[in-house]
Amino acid sequence: MGTANGPMAPTGDPMRPGNGYAAHMALREDLEQLSSKELHDRAMKLARHRLDLGFLWEVAKTMPAAEAAAGELDEAEAHVAVGNVIGLIEDFFQADEGALADALRPLYIDYIAKHDKAEA
Repeated sequence: MGTANGPMAPTGDPMRPGNGYAAHMALREDLEQLSSKELHDRAMKLARHRLDLGFLWEVAKTMPAAEAAAGELDEAEAHVAVGNVIGLIEDFFQADEGALADALRPLYIDYIAKHDKAEA
């Protein structure tokens, strides 16, 4: 059904006024300004608050690809091998530093933008 001016926007249309699209985009822009360490810390704090083991598992699964993107091919290959779980766990606790943190930025930003309702 439409109006005299054309079809009505669907209820879920992100461009529809009043649905928080502008606030969501502003939040993403603000997040882009944070350091990789700040993004990591904020995402981990949010995941702890939400008891979101799924996100922690997603970070762990993404780490080999992030390491490869950061130029750490030996690390990435070692973590893909089943035998190096200890190395993956060690890197998980260092995921807030250096090129690995930079490679994980999109994951952190997406998670915070989706789940941090306090600022969205």
